[in-house]
Amino acid sequence: MTTIQPIAFYNLENFLGGSYIGYSNTLSYDWQSKDWTIPLGATFGKTFVLANGHALDVNMGAYTLLDAPAGGNDWQLKFGVSWFLP
Repeated sequence: MTTIQPIAFYNLENFLGGSYIGYSNTLSYDWQSKDWTIPLGATFGKTFVLANGHALDVNMGAYTLLDAPAGGNDWQLKFGVSWFLP
């Protein structure tokens, strides 16, 4: 199994300060079955600065699968929450 994880984000300073749009997903290739999984879509998120230097990042993404193993999903929905400590 081989995985590739390209990550690209663009900060939206003039729209809900601390928000961003980007791509963050994993492409994979199974060497035994010779199947690719290739998601295409976008993630939208916002980072909130909390007291004492903490931060909370919340994001959601929707991805269609351009290529997937037979019987696999047609799309993905991702939701993430990250808490950053000072």
